[in-house]
Amino acid sequence: MKTIFFLFFSFSLLFSQTFVYECQNNNNFILEIRKNDAWLFTKDISMSLSRVTSTSGEKYEKEGVVFWSQGYEAMLDTPTNKYRQCANNRYKAVWEDAKLRGNDFRAVGNEPGWYLEIGEGGKRTLLVTDYGSERYELRLARPYTSETSRSTRYRIKGFLDILIEARRCQDSMSGHSFESRVTVKINAKTYKGCGKALH
Repeated sequence: MKTIFFLFFSFSLLFSQTFVYECQNNNNFILEIRKNDAWLFTKDISMSLSRVTSTSGEKYEKEGVVFWSQGYEAMLDTPTNKYRQCANNRYKAVWEDAKLRGNDFRAVGNEPGWYLEIGEGGKRTLLVTDYGSERYELRLARPYTSETSRSTRYRIKGFLDILIEARRCQDSMSGHSFESRVTVKINAKTYKGCGKALH
């Protein structure tokens, strides 16, 4: 994999992994596991949990809230609810992870596979192309926004052009619908796909 830094900056290398658990009775929750703790997000709770010793699987708890998982199985107990038969939705988890890492927008495309993450008004941007073989970590200037065409454009002259259009878009492989069409031009290559705001 080739990594290219343009207008250098560094991403946080802190370990974290995000899960979107879908449970019986439409009880869902989000868990971000870090090195020594985890952050839990439900409809009623946003709190950190501490890792504790478990005879099997992984366990986190705090103040009467207990999360446990082993393999593909997970459960959560809170003072007001019990979450059972929980399974991670890997597709949703990827998007939630990008959001929790501070990104404002994410886009994906196919053939070849690529994805784009824009954070903090472009100041922290990641573009991964050609099925992960090329990775660009960028700091972009403020975009040009057109209310007439309902579009946003980021440019680095002679190197990069990102066009985000507020037009309905359907992913060519997953069939998922998105709010924006995205075109990325970099190093004389063009990538087309779909994206959405994360906040």
